Amino acid sequence: MTTTATLGPIAFVLTSAMRGPLLALVLLVAAGAAGAESAPLRVLFVGNSYTYVNNVPALVEAIAARAGGRPIDTEMLVAPGAYLDDFIDAKTVLDRLAREIWDVVVLQELGGHLACLSTAERPRPTECTEAIAAHRKLAKAARARGARVIVFGTWSMTDGVQGLVSRASRKIASQVGGRAVDVGWMLERAKKADATLALFHPDRHLKPTGSVLAALALWKAIEGREPEAAAFHAEVPVWPPETEFSLRRYVSEMPRRLPDPTTLVVDVSADDMRTLIAATRLD
Repeated sequence: MTTTATLGPIAFVLTSAMRGPLLALVLLVAAGAAGAESAPLRVLFVGNSYTYVNNVPALVEAIAARAGGRPIDTEMLVAPGAYLDDFIDAKTVLDRLAREIWDVVVLQELGGHLACLSTAERPRPTECTEAIAAHRKLAKAARARGARVIVFGTWSMTDGVQGLVSRASRKIASQVGGRAVDVGWMLERAKKADATLALFHPDRHLKPTGSVLAALALWKAIEGREPEAAAFHAEVPVWPPETEFSLRRYVSEMPRRLPDPTTLVVDVSADDMRTLIAATRLD
């Protein structure tokens, strides 16, 4: 008597003598594969207040939970007004990336800073060359441990500057072997599609709807599929924009050093979600 066991596309024909131990092995491997598929994706965000205002990582988790499929666990290494090079200077992030396993690492440079890459100025300003070097070092460390790299493209509210920032974000992502998620350009698309959308605060930080757009775009790049265009609700912990986070420690590691978070309740209608989803197409 023979038994056929299937694992993905591979079928095993087992004799009666082989069936017991080998079938157990096949089932064990299948269980391990299923467990790997259901284990949360670990995503690290490195950036500043454009990441932690409205807690974009937590919104990514909420979108993943609503969409079903593989859940996402996020962590933040952030500080107000920080450049990526500041994390390099703090001498912690490269060591942690070399020791830790992440599925995705999201790099968010200071808002609008990468515009210098799209200008004809030569030699490039020091802060521009430092930004290039920081992206390369962080991306290399992440990829060495098997992580995908996403460049979180920021935005500018100055006329004529967004195009420079967008081109630079795409250029540097290509240079470091990452994927550009051009949130700044997507915000422009959303504004053109519906001028009534409340996307920005006067201080250039995003309002909750704008942060949902950013989270949608990042989730789509991580997951590789489209979410359902239905009303969205989330409740996430948030901190004031100038909270003194650490360049060296993840947010989860410093609860006693931070002010108590408040809960931000985010609600986006189904119609507005359709607009945001359309605006976050990944070109």
